[in-house]
Amino acid sequence: MLTKELELARAGNEQTKDDLQSTTMNVQELEKALKQMEWQLTDERNMNSAKVQELESKIEQVIQSKKRAQESFQLKHAELDRYVREKEAALVASKEVSAKH
Repeated sequence: MLTKELELARAGNEQTKDDLQSTTMNVQELEKALKQMEWQLTDERNMNSAKVQELESKIEQVIQSKKRAQESFQLKHAELDRYVREKEAALVASKEVSAKH
């Protein structure tokens, strides 16, 4: 009877040992999978951060381009306005000279 109990205890011990080994392997696999997911998450965060920086840079370029275009437009508008005033002044002077004759 003691021999049978001893055999049952050994069998239980072997089963427990196998279960522990299996659990240890599962834990290692899960830790490996977790690390891979952490690396993937870090990579995705870095990629997203780079994309955000790229888009912010593009926004800044568009803003600067818009400012340059507005400044150019204002300069051209001021130049045309000055040109028109000079033509009007010349026309008025011409009319005055014609009216005096």
